[in-house]
Amino acid sequence: MAPQLTLEPARLLQLVVSINTHDPIKIQCKVNQFLREETGASAVFCVIYCRDREDLFCQVVNQTTLPLEERLPADHPLLGGALRSPSPLFLPGVRLSELSSAVAAAAGVDSDSDSDSGGGLLVVSASWGDATQPGLLVCLAGRAAPFAMEDALLVRHVLGHVFGTLMHAVTSAEAQRVQLQCRSLLRVAQSIFRHIGDVTVLLRDIMTQARNLTGAERCSLFLVDKRTNELVAKVFDVADDAEQIPSRSDDQEEIRLPMVTGIVGSVAASGELLNIRDAYAHPLFYRQMDENTGFRTRNILCFPIKDDKEVLGVAELCNKVTGPHFTRFDEEAARAFAIYCGIALVNSFMYRKIMDTQERVQLSNELMMYHMQVSREETDQLCAENTGSVARYSPSFTAWEYFPRDLEERRWPAAVLAMYEDLGLVHRFGIERSTLARFVLMVRKGYRDPPYHNFSHAYSVAHFAYLMLKNLQLVESRCLDDLESLSLLTACLCHDLDHRGTTNSFQVASRSVLASLYSSEGSVMEQHHFAQSVCILNTDGCNILSELPPKDYTQCLDMVRGMILATDLSRHLSIMTELEAMASGGYRSCEPRHRRLLHSLLMTAADLSDQTKRWLSSKKAAKLVYREFFSQGDMEKQMGNDPSEMMDRERAFIPKLQIQFLDDIALPVYSLMGSLFPACEEVYAQTKANRRCWQRMADICSRRNATNVQSIDVFDNERLDEEVLASDGESNSVQCATAPPGGSTVANSRLSSLRPYVSGVLPCCVSKNEVME
Repeated sequence: MAPQLTLEPARLLQLVVSINTHDPIKIQCKVNQFLREETGASAVFCVIYCRDREDLFCQVVNQTTLPLEERLPADHPLLGGALRSPSPLFLPGVRLSELSSAVAAAAGVDSDSDSDSGGGLLVVSASWGDATQPGLLVCLAGRAAPFAMEDALLVRHVLGHVFGTLMHAVTSAEAQRVQLQCRSLLRVAQSIFRHIGDVTVLLRDIMTQARNLTGAERCSLFLVDKRTNELVAKVFDVADDAEQIPSRSDDQEEIRLPMVTGIVGSVAASGELLNIRDAYAHPLFYRQMDENTGFRTRNILCFPIKDDKEVLGVAELCNKVTGPHFTRFDEEAARAFAIYCGIALVNSFMYRKIMDTQERVQLSNELMMYHMQVSREETDQLCAENTGSVARYSPSFTAWEYFPRDLEERRWPAAVLAMYEDLGLVHRFGIERSTLARFVLMVRKGYRDPPYHNFSHAYSVAHFAYLMLKNLQLVESRCLDDLESLSLLTACLCHDLDHRGTTNSFQVASRSVLASLYSSEGSVMEQHHFAQSVCILNTDGCNILSELPPKDYTQCLDMVRGMILATDLSRHLSIMTELEAMASGGYRSCEPRHRRLLHSLLMTAADLSDQTKRWLSSKKAAKLVYREFFSQGDMEKQMGNDPSEMMDRERAFIPKLQIQFLDDIALPVYSLMGSLFPACEEVYAQTKANRRCWQRMADICSRRNATNVQSIDVFDNERLDEEVLASDGESNSVQCATAPPGGSTVANSRLSSLRPYVSGVLPCCVSKNEVME
C-alpha cells in the first residue's frame, strides 16, 4: 500500500527555508530526507548534470556524502533516457547496485535486499527554464510497494520549489572549485619557475607539485630524447621523498626506455592523456616494474608535457590516495598543469644553453689568457731532435723500476715522441712527425703547474702505459689492438689536462665554472680533461688522429674519453667486483666488456704508477701530492670549511695515510695486474716493499711520539730514510715484502663498503676514510 501523498504546505515551506545556503551538499541532504519521509523510500539521491563535462555526478545518498563523487556518463543505459524526457521513468525490479555500486553501498543496501525491492527505481527529471538544458535527476529506491505517478508528481512538485536554489548552489560550488584550482595552479607555476636554472631540481619540483595537485601516491617523469627516440628518466618521486637515480657510477647515469614502452610510450606518441582505473587490466601496463620494485600500481593518470610543436616529456601519476581512482577533475588539473610545465621546461632548456655558452666563453677566455700558443720554432726544434732509440734516454728506460722524472725535464717531449715511435704507432697510423711534435708541445702547454698534477705526472703516466704495452706485449698477445694502444698512450698523456690542483669535490663546493659545466654529468675534472684533449686535437696542426678512417676516429675518441673518465676513483671502485671476476676467470679479448674493463684497469695502474717505483723515488712523488693536498686544505680553511685529514697539514699523519691508500687502492690494483699478467709480479712486489717501508716509518714515528706531524718535513728527513731502509734490510732495491695482514683479498673486500661518490682524484696517496668522506 502506497503511503498517503498529501503534501502539507507548511512542511514544504519549512524545507524551502531550511535550504537557504550556498552549500549544495547540505541542500541535497535536506531534500533527500524530506522526500524519504514523504514517499517512504529508503534511498533518495540527486544525480546532477554537468554542462562543462557533459556527464552526471552524484554527491549525496540520503544524508551520506560520498567520499568521492560518483561520475556517470550522460548516456548511461538506465538514466540516459530520463535525462531529457519530461516524463518520469519507472524501473520496476531494477537493483540499485545496477545503477552504481558506490551509491548502493552509501544507501546501505546489499545485493540480496536490493534484488527483492518490489518498488524498483523511480527517476524524475528537472530542467532549466527553457527545458532544453538538462538539470538533474532525482532517484528513489528501496520501497516495498511499487512507485506510482503520485510519487513522481510529489517529487516534481518539491523540485519546483528547490530546483533553482540547489542548481545555483551547485554552480557556485563549481565556480569556487575552478577558482581554487586556478589559485593552486598559480602557486604551482610560481614554484616551478623559481627553479628554472636547474633542470634536475625543476623536474623534482614538477613531480612533487603534480602529486600534490592530484593526490597521487607516486609520480615519475620522463623526458623525450628525439635524437635516440627514447624516454629518459633521471629523477623519481616516491611518496614524500624525491629520490634521484644513482648516477656517477659506471655506465649508469640515467634510465632510458624505448619510445614505444608501455603506457608512457603510448602517451608520448599520441600526445593524449590516459586515465586508467585498473592498471593490471590495461594491455600496455608493464607488470615487470611492479614485480622488480615491490610497488603495487592500482591506477594511473599519465599526461604529456608539450610545447607548441611536440611532446617534451610524460608524467605518470600512480595510485590516487584520496579515492579509488583519478577523476575528470584530476584530468583537468593535469592538463592545465602540463601547460605550465611545458613553458618551464622550454625556458629551462634555453636558460641552460645560454649559461653553458656563457660559461664556455668564460672558460675559453681564461684558458687563452693562461696558455700560450706553441711557436713554429719550438715545433721545428723538437722535430729536428734525433729521438732515436729509447735507450738513449736511459739504459733502463724500459725497466719497471725506471723513474721517468729522473730524465731532464727539457727532454720529456722528445722521450714521448720516442715512445710513440718505438711502439710503431707513428708508422701504423701515418702520424706526421711535425703533427706529433706540435701535439705533444700543446699538451705540455695545456698543463698548469700545481705541485703534482702537471706535465711531469702526465709524462710519468704515459711512460708506465708504454711499459705495459711493451713489456706485457699487450698488442702482440691480442689483449689490445693497435687502435687501443694508440688510445691508451694518448689518454695517459692527456688525462689531467688543465688540472687545477684541487679535487672534484672542491670544484663542486666552490661552485666553480667547471662544476657549473660538468657537475650534472659527474667526474667534473675528468670531463674537463677530455674536453681539453679534444680542443688540442682540433687545433690546427695538432690532430694526430687525422689520418684515421671516420669509424676508427670516432672509436678512438670514445676510447680516450672512457679511459680518461676511468681515472675518477669512484668509477674504478664501482667496477672492482667485475675486475676481480675477470682476473679469476681469465681475460677474454672477444668480450667487449672485458676490453673496456682492461682499459680502465690499465689507466688506473698507470695513474698510480709512482707507487711501483723504488722507495726513495716513490716518496719524492708522494711529497708533491701532499704539497698539493695541503694547498687545497689551506684554501678550504679560508672558505670557512674544515678540510679532511689528508688535506690538513696540521692533522695529517702521512705514513698512516699512505698505508691506508696502499691497502685499499693501490695493492688491489697491482694484485689484479699480477693475476692477469705474470710479468707484472715485479711491480706488485715493489709496491708491497714500499708498503713495508711506510709501515716502518709509521712505527718509528710512533715510538718517537711523532704521530702529530705538523708539516711535510717527514719527506726531507734523510736520517729517517736511512733508518727505514736499514730496518727493512734493503738498499733501495726491490724486495718481496710480506703482504699486509689479510693480503690483497681482504683489501679488496673492504672496497665494497666504500661509497662511490668521492673526490674523483686519483693521487698516489689517499686513504679509504678520505674516499668515504
